[in-house]
Amino acid sequence: MSCPPDRLAVGDGAAYLWCASGILESPVCKLVTRAAGETITTRNWSTVQRLLAVLDSYEV
Repeated sequence: MSCPPDRLAVGDGAAYLWCASGILESPVCKLVTRAAGETITTRNWSTVQRLLAVLDSYEV
């Protein structure tokens, strides 16, 4: 689905949304969050990168 310039891709167990003007201004985000109801959580790319850095710092 797309609503230019925003993009939505649905993967296995996750959906990926790119909001050109930010999440608060995105018509696609509003549709997705309304459809998902309370079953949605979001992370911006900066947060994803920080979480990855934390996980990479742990020794296995």
